[in-house]
Amino acid sequence: MKTAIALFIITTASGCFFKKKPEFPSFNFLMKDSSTVFNTKNIPDDKPFVMIYFSPDCKECQKETRNILDHMQSLKDVNFYFLTNDSFDRLKVFDDYYKIYNYKNIVLGWDDQFGYIKYFHPTGTPYSILFDTNKRAQAVFVGEMQPNQLLKKINSL
Repeated sequence: MKTAIALFIITTASGCFFKKKPEFPSFNFLMKDSSTVFNTKNIPDDKPFVMIYFSPDCKECQKETRNILDHMQSLKDVNFYFLTNDSFDRLKVFDDYYKIYNYKNIVLGWDDQFGYIKYFHPTGTPYSILFDTNKRAQAVFVGEMQPNQLLKKINSL
């Protein structure tokens, strides 16, 4: 009996060591040019990145965007993916207002198939997740994310 219990414990414990890391979710979203489809599997793994679920009309989202843009010099080595499932027209207005098109490390996307919601289950907007270069989540920011909080997390990677 002791042998059976020991084997059970060893088998169960060894399973923990050989578990495959969770795969980064693959879903499509439409880029701001309204014709290019981007799949999240194509996110480069050369630098950390942040996926931000937002609403163009959300005041906290707007403040977070302004904070990110104001601190872009210190955040230039981070890629940002802003995703919304609000109307595509509102996404374009957001892009024009903040001139996101001027930032090579920011991608705006229309998540019309609700991939972000399906995989990450945000509880509101903004909802930001920091990923390392191995595409593993390192931090979740619910509500307005402050650049100094993000930088602190990035520097600890």
